[in-house]
Amino acid sequence: MDANSRIERLVRAVGEGLGDFDEIKDALASARAVRDKIKSDLATMSAVPVLALHPTLAEEYRRNVTALGDLLADEHAKAEAVPRLRALIDQIVITPADTLRGVTIAVVRRIDEALRFASGENLRRAGQVDRREHY
Repeated sequence: MDANSRIERLVRAVGEGLGDFDEIKDALASARAVRDKIKSDLATMSAVPVLALHPTLAEEYRRNVTALGDLLADEHAKAEAVPRLRALIDQIVITPADTLRGVTIAVVRRIDEALRFASGENLRRAGQVDRREHY
């Protein structure tokens, strides 16, 4: 039973003269404390954004990757593969390497960005998205 219903029942019991007043008074104070705690907890909770991903997102991504593989395997269709490959990539980040020479290349896939956005997490910072290669 929720705190508001309990409070209403106790107030009704007082109004109808049922039970021992001191017991009802204590129960009412207890129910009000529970209600106030719940209200306080709800007020301090930070809202979690809810974003539903399209149910076919993963399947569509798999189809695109498979189609890309088929196009790259066909010498005559490689030119058609370029725009499909670009459609799978959100961004490419090139930064100087930690060593004296070379660069680090990170390819961020669009699906990773969609998952990051949907989860509200910064997956790049957590190291779950970047596919880095040192050259």
